[in-house]
Amino acid sequence: MIFYDQEMEGCQQETVVLKRIELAPEVLTAEIPQQMEPMSGAFRDMFYPYDNRPEVILSDREGSAQLTFAMLDKDMLPGECGDAAEAVRSYTEEEYPHNWISPVVCFRGGEVPVCWFLMILTEEDRQRHHVKAVFSVWGRFCLATFTYPEQERTKWEAIVKRFFSTLHIEERKDETGAGY
Repeated sequence: MIFYDQEMEGCQQETVVLKRIELAPEVLTAEIPQQMEPMSGAFRDMFYPYDNRPEVILSDREGSAQLTFAMLDKDMLPGECGDAAEAVRSYTEEEYPHNWISPVVCFRGGEVPVCWFLMILTEEDRQRHHVKAVFSVWGRFCLATFTYPEQERTKWEAIVKRFFSTLHIEERKDETGAGY
């Protein structure tokens, strides 16, 4: 699906084609830009040098735009999304006191309610935007992040909202394969 089409009159954005991926096999899918692929081992070790990395780490070819997803072993109901996002925001603010962090915003434009906030990272002489999004899938705490160059914020703000609106939870199946 074409999300941005640079051939369209008045479009000043490069073409962005979306693809649907499984974030959690047989559990959760969403649409992301086609150029996002699993991050290479060297980039993964550089950007995520710790043992407990997210299950999904995607990036563009240069590693300048990144998307991560983790379904944590922590219970959370959909109605607890706002409080959970506030807790993540508070922790982030303590860990990164010199970075600007927005208030938590709740997105309810799709199947899955998502609460998120933006942090602006200042690295040397450039800025990057980092979005942390919290939501519940099958009663479990999920965390998605997006990191992208500040100069691409207009494009990525729309992509992030599209991601939120296309989150789709698969129907649970019992041992016989019947849905419930």
